[in-house]
Amino acid sequence: MADVGRRTLVERAAEPDLELELTMPWILRFAIGSLFVFVIGAVMIAWACMSTGWETLSWFAWGSLTAGAGLIGTALPWLC
Repeated sequence: MADVGRRTLVERAAEPDLELELTMPWILRFAIGSLFVFVIGAVMIAWACMSTGWETLSWFAWGSLTAGAGLIGTALPWLC
């Protein structure tokens, strides 16, 4: 009977003015966003591989730059 004054998580969540906290830390959101940047870069590289001409070099360069930034951004939270 010691916990009569304590409310359960369900009782606290049922309060209408309760402010919910984010459950995902900012570093994980940053890593997921960076992974999305990497995917964009990978798509640009794939497009360059299917294209021909000087346009290919530009797409490949931008894709490599974008994918590299995404990989660095994804790995950065775990390296620090």
